[in-house]
Amino acid sequence: MHPRRMSSEIDRARVARFIDDLGGDEAHTSVGERKLIGLAHGQPSLAIEDDGEVVAVLMETEGTPPTIEVAALGGRDAEAKGLFSWAQRELGPVRAWSLGDRWGPVLHRLGFAPERELHRMEVELPVPAVPYVFAETGFEMDHLPDWLTVNNAAFFGHPEQGAWVVENFLERTELEWWEPDDLRMAWDGDRLAGFCWTKIHPNGFGEIYVIGLHPDYHGRGWGKALVMEGLRHLGDARGCPRGMLYVDAANAAAKSTYERIGFTSVSIDRSYVWAG
Repeated sequence: MHPRRMSSEIDRARVARFIDDLGGDEAHTSVGERKLIGLAHGQPSLAIEDDGEVVAVLMETEGTPPTIEVAALGGRDAEAKGLFSWAQRELGPVRAWSLGDRWGPVLHRLGFAPERELHRMEVELPVPAVPYVFAETGFEMDHLPDWLTVNNAAFFGHPEQGAWVVENFLERTELEWWEPDDLRMAWDGDRLAGFCWTKIHPNGFGEIYVIGLHPDYHGRGWGKALVMEGLRHLGDARGCPRGMLYVDAANAAAKSTYERIGFTSVSIDRSYVWAG
C-alpha cells in the first residue's frame, strides 16, 4: 500500500465518507472544522487505501513551512504508521490532534508525543446579566471590512485565525450553523472594538467560537465583557441550555477568567507531534 493524493472530486467524496463514518458526538466531531472546510473547498489530502478502502488520511496545512496533520484514523495501526513514516520522510514533520483525546493511546503507540492541550469548558445558561461596556449589534455584510481589520489585528501571527481575507470569512458563511446575528459586534462609537462569534451545535449547545478584541482595547475588561455578551446571546436570545468554549491549557489567565464566570473543564483535546 502506498499513499495517494486524493485531489479529484470523487476522491474527496470518499475521504469525506470515511471521516463521516468515524462518528463523534454532535458537539464534537471526529475531525476538526478547519480540515472539513479544507476538504470541501478542494484542499487535497493524502490517504492510505486497502482494497479501495480508505484507512488513514493526512492533510497539508498552510504555513511556512507547511505542517502535515493527521486528518483521520480508521483503527488500522500498521497502515497508519506506514503513512506517518512516509510523510515524515518525504514531506516533513507530522502532527495530530486527538479530539477528546480519543486517539491518545493509539498515537502514543505509533510514536507521537504530546505537544499542546485545548480544554473544552462548559457553563450552564442563562448567566446573570452584567452592565454593558459597549454597544452591541449582530453582523451585517457592510461590517466585513471592519471585522477583518479587528480580526487580523487581534490574531496577528496566528496560524489559523490570522491574516484572513474575504474568502476565509465567506467559507464560514457557507456552513450550516452560520447565522449573522450570532456574530456579536462590539462598538465603541463608530469603531468596531471587538466581536464574539457564537455558533449553535445540533444538540442545542451554544459555543463561544471566536473572541477577537483589537489590541487598542486590551486592559479595559472588554475581553470578559465579550464572553458575557456571547453567553447572554446564546442563553437569552437563542435558548441554549449550556455554553461551551475551548481554551489553550497554556493560557492560564484566560482559563482562570472562564472558571470565575462558571465554566468547568469537561474534556481535553491534545496535539501530538511525531517523535520518530
